[in-house]
Amino acid sequence: MSQEQLADLASVDRNYIGKLEREENSPTVDTLEAIALALQVDVEWLIRRPPPDRH
Repeated sequence: MSQEQLADLASVDRNYIGKLEREENSPTVDTLEAIALALQVDVEWLIRRPPPDRH
């Protein structure tokens, strides 16, 4: 899915999606919910951190 498609589905600006990808902006809870809905995933999936390495 392109940034433009995601932006359209989530009703946010395409440039904003790019800023989120580059970690130049932090989304609001409402924006996270809109993006999660557009991607058909839970908000928790978007913010989940990977488990630490056990080396």
